[in-house]
Amino acid sequence: MKQERALVIDDDLSVRVFLTRLLKRCGWEVFAAGDAAGASKAFEAGKYELGLIDVDLGGGVDGLAIAREFHRRDPRLAIVMMLGDPANKDRVLLEDGPDAFLAKPFTIDEFQTVLFKTFHS
Repeated sequence: MKQERALVIDDDLSVRVFLTRLLKRCGWEVFAAGDAAGASKAFEAGKYELGLIDVDLGGGVDGLAIAREFHRRDPRLAIVMMLGDPANKDRVLLEDGPDAFLAKPFTIDEFQTVLFKTFHS
């Protein structure tokens, strides 16, 4: 049986580590990147079922631009946008592409609910 793969993109190392551990406990194969360059490199290296992408990556290319590009290249990729700043919610809701969003900080239950809805709706 093929293991599902996730790509976590967040400039905050603690968020990347937390989500990587959580997804691995749920049986996912996980790759993580802290910026747009790392995200592009990881995306080129494999096929993913899930992209967890922070909206604000702290300079340079923002997460919405990454999500648009990844979705253009693989429309089947499920994209969950993560928001640290509530003001970004409107930007995410106006985008055509993200399947869901999570406002930080989020609980494990909220994370699992969004994941379930993303793949079972």
